Amino acid sequence: MKFQRIRRQAITALLVLILAVIFLPSPQPSSAVDGTRSFDKPASTYTGPATVTCFTSPDSSWAVLRDLMRSTQNEMLICVYSISNGFLINEVENALERNSSMEIKILVSWKWASSAERTYTKGAFYNLSQHAAFENNLWLFYSEDTDLEFTHGKYMIYDREVLIVQSCNWAKSGIPPRNSTGNREWGVAIRQPDVVNYFMDVFTHDWLLPNTEPYTPSSGDAYTFSNYQPGGSYTAPFPSQTISDTMSIQCVVSPDNSVDTILSLIRSATSTLHIQQMYIRETWGATYANQFLDEIINVRKRGVDCRVIMDIKDDENMEVANTLWAAGVAVAWQGEHWGATGYWMHNKGIIVDDEKVFVSSINWSNYSVSQNREAGVIITHTGVAGFFANVFQWDWEHAQRFRGPTSPVLDDVREPDINGEVGLFWSESTPLEGSIDYYQIQMSSRDTFNTILGVWETNHLQYIIRRLGAGTYYFRVRAVDENGLFSPWSNTESTTVVPGNEFPFLIPGYPWEAILLSLALALVPVLIIRRRKHRFA
Repeated sequence: MKFQRIRRQAITALLVLILAVIFLPSPQPSSAVDGTRSFDKPASTYTGPATVTCFTSPDSSWAVLRDLMRSTQNEMLICVYSISNGFLINEVENALERNSSMEIKILVSWKWASSAERTYTKGAFYNLSQHAAFENNLWLFYSEDTDLEFTHGKYMIYDREVLIVQSCNWAKSGIPPRNSTGNREWGVAIRQPDVVNYFMDVFTHDWLLPNTEPYTPSSGDAYTFSNYQPGGSYTAPFPSQTISDTMSIQCVVSPDNSVDTILSLIRSATSTLHIQQMYIRETWGATYANQFLDEIINVRKRGVDCRVIMDIKDDENMEVANTLWAAGVAVAWQGEHWGATGYWMHNKGIIVDDEKVFVSSINWSNYSVSQNREAGVIITHTGVAGFFANVFQWDWEHAQRFRGPTSPVLDDVREPDINGEVGLFWSESTPLEGSIDYYQIQMSSRDTFNTILGVWETNHLQYIIRRLGAGTYYFRVRAVDENGLFSPWSNTESTTVVPGNEFPFLIPGYPWEAILLSLALALVPVLIIRRRKHRFA
């Protein structure tokens, strides 16, 4: 009996072992390797006190990044698509010289869209690798090359205290050392611990992916970056602005969560939806429509004011512009309005109801939303959104409307007459659809039109402005068609009313104060005599 009991126990144990082999899961790699390959990070939102510095290119991006890098004491984490800006490379080297224990990690894309970008980025890595800190506290890596098509995000973390999220690459066109020419770009510097930690997790995740590759120096990669600082005619009307307040910040990354998060942002629009994208693709692959494009059209059907600015140099934007225009969405081409030719409207931003703003690296292509590493933030705060809304409005006013009227040409302003009166005359605008409804004139004390002194509307090709005091005045005019589409602003013309014209009935240039005083003194005896005669009458 005892033997049979032992045999039954042995048989039972064998059956349990067989079942375990069949049904239990096989051993898996450690979570440190396999777990890091998942791309399912949620679009977390953090609400509370935060400090945000808003900046744009070419206006202020260089000054903001330079100052932050020069104030960094211990650590820089830099994730960028490519590097071709020698001035930023110098700032990295200067940081290492300033603090020999400074730790700097740079992660760039393993794949680039052009051979020039490959040459520049490898040249930047080679030059940095010649520093004594290389392989000690300077780490240079190419991103993972299996699951991520491009590492296209542009974000940096300094001293684990401040996060930069921007649309611009580390190029002189994206972050120009002179702010008179360059791409149109948006960026924010955020001081909010939870948001900083979120992107530190993203950076660490990507840094530890199995197929990341450390840079191996090769003398063939050496490159001499020019110190030339191109300049242009852009007047840089938007200095950076820092806002400290309670606000909501949502973190967005591709490929993890960008599609649903951006769709939700677009759907939330109730009054205005303003979008600035370098390009928008009609489809996301052979069988998928661009969901963002479809959602804009749905929002427009609800009566929301939808405006889209795209770069005129991307040929595929024309098809999208026709689709949007047919749905009642106002579209404009942003050409080279930043001081020189060869620059791009490189931004990837959204403003909703002047309350929410999306700053990101995300183009509206299948790569960007489903295959690249991309980074962005949605900030809900009227001050932050208002900053970028003002920039968008400036760009809108200087852009060429798609199927909108052409820009009128303003003649020289007629010199002021004795009444401080000036005459404005301009050429007729040509409507591309419908007819011209009216012309709008603006007057400012500056050629940037930051401060508007007067706005007038007329159905004619001329307008008279009267009773101007002493000073210099700038004027511009634009056409508005029957569909409410604006033309770009005309050229700017100015005139000066000289001192002495404060009295509109006086001829400028005469010493009217002395003449009036003499008349007053001459009248005093007459008034005294008349008063005495009246008393004794």
